[in-house]
Amino acid sequence: MTATEFDFTTRPATAQSEVDQLIEQLRGDGWQTAKQIKANYGHNDRKLRDLKEHADGRIISGQQGYMLTIESTTAEAFRAADRIASQARKMHAGARAIRAEAMRNNIRYEITY
Repeated sequence: MTATEFDFTTRPATAQSEVDQLIEQLRGDGWQTAKQIKANYGHNDRKLRDLKEHADGRIISGQQGYMLTIESTTAEAFRAADRIASQARKMHAGARAIRAEAMRNNIRYEITY
């Protein structure tokens, strides 16, 4: 298979039932590492990140693993939120740098849908 045969623009939809299932798996167990979750439930790292992304803030992650926001301390929840905000600032700076480089080199911007 070649790279042109893959569709990198779309991802399979994440079912709300999968998010709900992960929430139930995390309930009452505090921090669970990705390794523990994979061993017990079969989710890979990418799937875990995707489910967390679709959990609308109900799941936090950090170096200790994953846990429910409602079961975390305020400090744990704020550390998780601060880490995401820091990543967002870095990504935004990267996007600005790319646009600036494109403008310096007169690269045309075309909207394609």
